[in-house]
Amino acid sequence: MDPGCTVEDFQYATGAKVVVEGLVAAAFLNGILGVIVGHQGNRCMVDLPMHGEKALKEANLRAANESDLEPKDLKRPQEFKCGSRVSVHGLTGATDLNGLFGTFLGCEGDRHKVWLPEVGTKAIKEEHLSIEPFPPRTRVMVHSLTNAADLNGEVGIVTCPKGERYEVNLGQLGWKALHPWNLRIATPRQVLLPRANIGVVAPGAGTTANADFYAALKQNPDFDVAFIGQSRAAYDRYPVGWPGGSAAPNLESFAEESVGNCLLECKDCIVLGSRGGQVALPVFWKLLGPEVPPAIVVNGGCAMHGANFKYWPANAVSFLMLGGEDTFRGKAPEDKYIRDTASHVPKGNASTAILFVREMTHMPQAALMRQIVPGIIAALLLWKAFPAAPVDNFSSMVNTLTQHGWSGHFRYTEGGQWIDFSFPCTPEQIRATLGNRREPHAC
Repeated sequence: MDPGCTVEDFQYATGAKVVVEGLVAAAFLNGILGVIVGHQGNRCMVDLPMHGEKALKEANLRAANESDLEPKDLKRPQEFKCGSRVSVHGLTGATDLNGLFGTFLGCEGDRHKVWLPEVGTKAIKEEHLSIEPFPPRTRVMVHSLTNAADLNGEVGIVTCPKGERYEVNLGQLGWKALHPWNLRIATPRQVLLPRANIGVVAPGAGTTANADFYAALKQNPDFDVAFIGQSRAAYDRYPVGWPGGSAAPNLESFAEESVGNCLLECKDCIVLGSRGGQVALPVFWKLLGPEVPPAIVVNGGCAMHGANFKYWPANAVSFLMLGGEDTFRGKAPEDKYIRDTASHVPKGNASTAILFVREMTHMPQAALMRQIVPGIIAALLLWKAFPAAPVDNFSSMVNTLTQHGWSGHFRYTEGGQWIDFSFPCTPEQIRATLGNRREPHAC
């Protein structure tokens, strides 16, 4: 607070309900009901539904009256941006699409191109689309409840719309159906509070050789871990078109059945090994597009020879782990191996990272996995929730690798370019590379 201002100098005390008005630069906030949560300098900190906390001058606030406090429809002019989550409604021809969630890809004449899981891209008029402020798997914070005030401040995960409300999983507090005006997008710190649902695509993931690592991951209180499929099952073999490939059941049919059985639907992050990255992940991308959860791809299978790159979504969140001692590398020089891998990432993608660990073998050392995978999962959750690269998390990962004696290269996409550097390195060297790229939403 400004040294010249005291709480008594403000017209609106903490807890007061106010309405925003008179803003010019952020006119889209005018008319929104908020709650004073504190004071900063000569401004009031106002919690606004779906917009978070804003520092506003008292001249741009007025006391809320009874009509302001009545629940209102939150509809407002829609601003479609590439990557926006949308819902389909009101179609009379293709009625089977009504109620589906999708991703806005761009405009095509007077229609909007929308990717719909298991359907593909459809051109739909804007009148049949609504931007979803809280699509499934969005992490939200509860606020401004009066009848169940004990839930205020709790962070949960949206599971689905429920009439005019959203069903939110609040962990031990259970599932609650809440109005949108009682929810707002979680901050980066809050994003990591709910337990994350992790899916391990078992074929090729080393579930036997690295059983100790997966057991430790399951015991981590931050994660709920479930295996998708199992290694050495009848379908754990390459499909036709691969050397020695076989007809179904194979990894391709396994991936299709996994999507059909909604095994990826509630996952926040998936972990895949070599075969899973080569075959299953491209099938997931083909059927679910940008709806596929963030993926950790051990051995970088999705970018290796033979994998189907054409379905790789431009906004996919992916972390590829490459090994200097991996058979996938062969005799290729390090820089060429990394460049070739990066060449398959869609142009314009701003959420892919490639980690090359010189000492990593085809079956990654359990110690390496234990040291960095939990942190990578946290980084991907943030990268999915916010557009800025989670450089604090990346810095921590590189520092951990250095401390434990690993060496190699790390690179990630940002603003249409690759940011890369080598390790081991000192914290000062990390800051020199990433210091001016710290995301505005530091965790």
